Amino acid sequence: MDVILLLLSVILLVLYVREMRRAMKLEREKQSLAVRFGMATEQLSPFLKKYDPEKFRFIGSPVDGIHFGEKEITFVEFKTGSSRLSENEKRVKQLVDRKRVKFEIVRIRG
Repeated sequence: MDVILLLLSVILLVLYVREMRRAMKLEREKQSLAVRFGMATEQLSPFLKKYDPEKFRFIGSPVDGIHFGEKEITFVEFKTGSSRLSENEKRVKQLVDRKRVKFEIVRIRG
């Protein structure tokens, strides 16, 4: 009887581990799809949102882009679903919120 219980326990453990591995693989695939969807959406969002595509410049990092409006310049970060700002994106937002933004002219002599 003890041998049968031990054998059943081992079988259940093997099945459990197999299912956990499968679930982890599915979760990684789901996350990968979410990232790819987000990246594709970032590229198309200027055309779907309130921003004029003629005045929008996609830069990708540390924010998705900059919109050069008539009365203001806007740093834009597109997010999908429940995604949140990265630490670097939060830092950029804080700098803009504190008005720590400059305009410089760099002359290159040739």
